Amino acid sequence: MLLLILILATVGRYLAVEATITRPLWTRYPVWLDGFLSCSACSGFWFAGFGALYAVLAHDWSLLDLASWETVLAAALLGIFTTPLLAALHAKALHYLADVGAGEQ
Repeated sequence: MLLLILILATVGRYLAVEATITRPLWTRYPVWLDGFLSCSACSGFWFAGFGALYAVLAHDWSLLDLASWETVLAAALLGIFTTPLLAALHAKALHYLADVGAGEQ
């Protein structure tokens, strides 16, 4: 369950900052919000923390068999490290697919 929250935090960051389909939204962000969301570690902390908070409070899931505040803190701190790594892996995959698609033509 924790892995799912960390992956969803990365997906949320991608949709909030880089996705073409949400370009009309993220091109109009104020400077402070754009700077915050562009930082993958910062947004990973908050997205994973709020995802864990929702999972604990709304569904009573203790992700690590810890108390709820410890679970939320653990997920948020893991989001600092995993969101940039998963975002970099995603970017590499997109570049690879673009190169493979260009080579086939």
